[in-house]
Amino acid sequence: MSPIRTLLFAALLIFGARGTLSAQSVAPPPPSADMLLDAGWHSFGKPALPALKTPGLIGPSKMSAERLPEMLKKMGYKAEVVPTEIGGPYCLVKLSRDGWEFEIEASVTPKGVIWLTAPLVEIPRDKAAAGKLLNILEANTTVGPCFFTYRAADEKLCMRLEVAGGETGFRGDLNLLASKIRDTYSLWREEVWK
Repeated sequence: MSPIRTLLFAALLIFGARGTLSAQSVAPPPPSADMLLDAGWHSFGKPALPALKTPGLIGPSKMSAERLPEMLKKMGYKAEVVPTEIGGPYCLVKLSRDGWEFEIEASVTPKGVIWLTAPLVEIPRDKAAAGKLLNILEANTTVGPCFFTYRAADEKLCMRLEVAGGETGFRGDLNLLASKIRDTYSLWREEVWK
């Protein structure tokens, strides 16, 4: 083989391989949040649960503040509808579990998402010591998917939870919220804030 042919052959191998390698080494851009949601992934990187249909109950996409009391009644809960000045009404669900009495507010967003809110204790702003609030904030890392929040309108420390899977996950999430409330009692009980 002539020296020129050898050089051309070597150049072809080098540049051809380099072109192939560079095409393979360029990663595609990461998918957008919309692409992930459309594919059934939520923001925590885990697959979203498929919407399950339960005969006789309202599907998650059809949930509204007006239909929430009907759903709760079909599930065997007694719920009092409480109107609000801002937004839609919520349902007050009363539960008894292992000697504990719970009052949990169930509400629906305009997009049909069900939220559970448990007002725990009233904490006036002048009684909210920084160290105690830091303990509550730190507990948010262990009580997930539930979380603590402060409702300024009535100065109440609350624990909240978004219901996963709409009404099909309601009963399990209601029980989960109740157990997290019990588990964290030492952090939020009324005596802590006196």
